Amino acid sequence: MAEEADGWDVGLAGSPETVKAKVQGLKEYCDKVSRNPDTIKISHSCMTVLSDREEESMRLVKAKVKDLNATIESFMERHLVGSPGQIAARMNEYVEAGVRHFTLYFDRDLRNLDLFAFEVIPRVG
Repeated sequence: MAEEADGWDVGLAGSPETVKAKVQGLKEYCDKVSRNPDTIKISHSCMTVLSDREEESMRLVKAKVKDLNATIESFMERHLVGSPGQIAARMNEYVEAGVRHFTLYFDRDLRNLDLFAFEVIPRVG
């Protein structure tokens, strides 16, 4: 992959720390094959549960983990959950790990897209 690809979606790789380790592995492999790792765009895909109210976030998370047959811990590790500030902070952790693009999945209720656009995106760098 590293010899030819121009992008890599780490998918549901996990926490920013896990993603950072995977990106480091990619960089090491790129060194072996004489490839500049900066030419590979790293992206992350995950669900987004956005709410200013913690109890609402947890209600939505519990419904998601039931649908996915997952645990709350694994969901919280792999996805973005919380207030605009919490989600922006988590996204910035992924950015620090090497992620440059995000593919985000929102729940069926898209009312939070404006909140995301105006309260989260400006905080992610």
